Amino acid sequence: MSIVANFQITNTYIVHIFGASMCFIMGTIFEFIQTWISFKLTPQHSSLQTSRLRLSLSIITLLFMISFALFDMLGEYGGFPQDLRSIFKDVSAMSEWATAFSGMFFFLTFVHEFQTIGVEQCQRSLHLKYDSLV
Repeated sequence: MSIVANFQITNTYIVHIFGASMCFIMGTIFEFIQTWISFKLTPQHSSLQTSRLRLSLSIITLLFMISFALFDMLGEYGGFPQDLRSIFKDVSAMSEWATAFSGMFFFLTFVHEFQTIGVEQCQRSLHLKYDSLV
C-alpha cells in the first residue's frame, strides 16, 4: 500500500501499477486463505456466521478487483471514444476504492477474535555467579 500511496499513477505509472497489483492481488489471496482457516477453526475458535461473512467479503473483494482491472484496461484501449474511456476510468477508480474498503471490512471481522487474546508479562530473575567471572 505504501508503494501505491508514494508513487502516483500520473508520475510513475509502472511502479504504481506494480504496487497496486501486489496490494490487491496478495490481499485477496490472503483473504481467501484466512477464510479457509476460519472454516477449519469452526466452531472452536470461529463461528460459522463469521466464516460465511468472511467468504462473502472475500468474493466481493475479488469481484471488485476484477471490475477494477477490466475497466482500467477498457479505459486504456484506444478503440473507444474519449468520453466513454473517461467513464471506464471513473468506474475503474470506484472499483479500486470499493476493493480497498471491502478489504478493510474483512479485517474488521477479526475484532471479536482479537479481543479474546490476552498478553501477560513474564518476569524472570537472572542469577549470575560472580565466582566464575573472576
